[in-house]
Amino acid sequence: MSATSAEAITVTLTEGRTDARQCAVRLRRAAAQLARRLRPGLARAGLSGVKLSVLGQLYRLGPLTPTAIAAGESVKLQSLTRVLAELEAEGYLERSQHPLDARQSLVALTGEGSRRLRSAFAAGDARVARIIEDRFSIEERALLSRACALLEVIGQELADDGASAAPSEGGVTPTGAAPRGRTSKSKRTKRRDTAQ
Repeated sequence: MSATSAEAITVTLTEGRTDARQCAVRLRRAAAQLARRLRPGLARAGLSGVKLSVLGQLYRLGPLTPTAIAAGESVKLQSLTRVLAELEAEGYLERSQHPLDARQSLVALTGEGSRRLRSAFAAGDARVARIIEDRFSIEERALLSRACALLEVIGQELADDGASAAPSEGGVTPTGAAPRGRTSKSKRTKRRDTAQ
């Protein structure tokens, strides 16, 4: 490889990292702006950010132990106790005995809780859908749909990174960490970029 070729590759990699950083900044700002615009509707339903995140976990994953919910939120169980009690009192959640461990309980969305959660999102979803229909072409909608899939990957990677860093609590190991003796894909990519 000539010196000129090596310099060209170095410039390309540097520009790639800069583009990724700029993209990350724009993504964070856009996500924060969208969240701010949609937050009032959720607040009217009595759902704070923490409550919404807890309900979202249960909606996606099904019944969980309080310890597993806390691990998913990257908080201590004691910090979540009041939130769970409030959601239970408001009819969003119900508790049952763990089928395999009588010392633990399972928390699940009630039927009414699922309905109210979907209702809370419906108005905001409809507003965003109208904007997409009015402002974007079919090609742009397809591009936006692909971008959403990429955002989901980023969100999962961030969740995995947080789970890997968080210590297990109450015998529950947060999911998403790379198995012992193996390196996660993101870390392998980072090391490969550094080596180049």
